[in-house]
Amino acid sequence: MSARFSYVIEIEDEAVGLVIPTNDDRRSGVIFHAVHPKAQALHGRSFDDPQQATRAASVAMGRAA
Repeated sequence: MSARFSYVIEIEDEAVGLVIPTNDDRRSGVIFHAVHPKAQALHGRSFDDPQQATRAASVAMGRAA
């Protein structure tokens, strides 16, 4: 069993969201919780991994992924 952690996603030193591991034993991944208005469209969205969520957050913030 591996440890799974929640953490803050920052884009250029600005907090954009928080990723939290899913509670589903059948599927791994994270849920994105937006903390920045530009990232609200991603709020509650599931991602396969934190890196995928970070790329989506970068696009939402208008920066190259």
